[in-house]
Amino acid sequence: TSVRRRYSDFQWLYSRLQTELPGAIVPMIPHKMAMGKKFDPAFVEMRRRHLQNFMTAVVGHPEMQRAPSMTPFMLDKFGVEFDTGKKKVEAANPTFIELADEEAQSTVQQVSNMLAKAGTLLRVRAGKKELIQTPEEQQIEAIQTYINIVEAQVKSLVKAAEAMTEATGQMATAIGDMTTPLAEWKSGYQQSTKISDEICDMMSALREFSNDYSQLLRLKHREEQIEFEDVMLRLGTDVKSIKTALKQRKQWQLAYTARMEQISAKEDQISKATFSLKPPEITGKYSQERSELMRLAQAEKAKLEESTARFLKEATKSQKRLERQLKEAFHHYAKVQIAYTSRINEAWGQLLPYVAQDDEPQQQDEEQALEPGPP
Repeated sequence: TSVRRRYSDFQWLYSRLQTELPGAIVPMIPHKMAMGKKFDPAFVEMRRRHLQNFMTAVVGHPEMQRAPSMTPFMLDKFGVEFDTGKKKVEAANPTFIELADEEAQSTVQQVSNMLAKAGTLLRVRAGKKELIQTPEEQQIEAIQTYINIVEAQVKSLVKAAEAMTEATGQMATAIGDMTTPLAEWKSGYQQSTKISDEICDMMSALREFSNDYSQLLRLKHREEQIEFEDVMLRLGTDVKSIKTALKQRKQWQLAYTARMEQISAKEDQISKATFSLKPPEITGKYSQERSELMRLAQAEKAKLEESTARFLKEATKSQKRLERQLKEAFHHYAKVQIAYTSRINEAWGQLLPYVAQDDEPQQQDEEQALEPGPP
């Protein structure tokens, strides 16, 4: 099967996987770039490789490969068919619990839910409220601490890998730039009155060597990008994926905490209405609203527990994968260096006969320099 997809479609899939599998460590997709770079061939190729890595990770994941959003993404034709498929999966599994009942809710209720979450978040940040915790909270905090430490080290490693790969690319460009002045020098020398076959051969050999060596370095640069830099970048994005999964879990934690605060406030309303002998229809209305809030709270609690269990299961595997990726990156880099070092040495060896120094004329020049000159 073959389907056409835009970059925004990959963004949609990335977002849907987080919704359909709460707590899953969804691999990152490359970020948006400025308009000017969109049509740069090097950038297009880099984005293609990164999106390929994203899809390879998704289809290799036992749950993500069977996620509802994967069916329209992999099978539906681009256009109306794909748009319809997206709407179906979005309706079947909305981002948050209350969105499923959005049509039944009044605008006042929707605004109230939004303000409740915002208020809870502000109180949490101010230290006046704690998020409801699960029994696994200590494990979650240990992973959070580990990732915070690793993130700083991985950023430095990725930066160093990019610099190492860039150095090879700059060397390839510099060597390639030598071919033009060598060709012009040879051309100018041939037009002079004195023509030496030895000098012409040397110029030709230097030009040919520069061209071949430049091409060799460009091949080396590309392999370093694929086998080393890309792997190191995946290492960095995998760390970000873990942090993103932690943030997604915290969203469910916040939603559940805010809902429980709404329930507590509603119970206060019921108590005050009962105490002040309000009409039964008022207390009945409050009780009905409390029952609805309890239903939503139970669904959010289930999502929080689901995301916690899934995250802990995947986080253990992810820590091992980070260590394995670091090992693989330097293993591949070493293999590239070994493979190209022998070929580079061979290229230099072929050049040596053309640029070997003649020791005897050099010695004569040194002797003449020692003779006393005229006063």
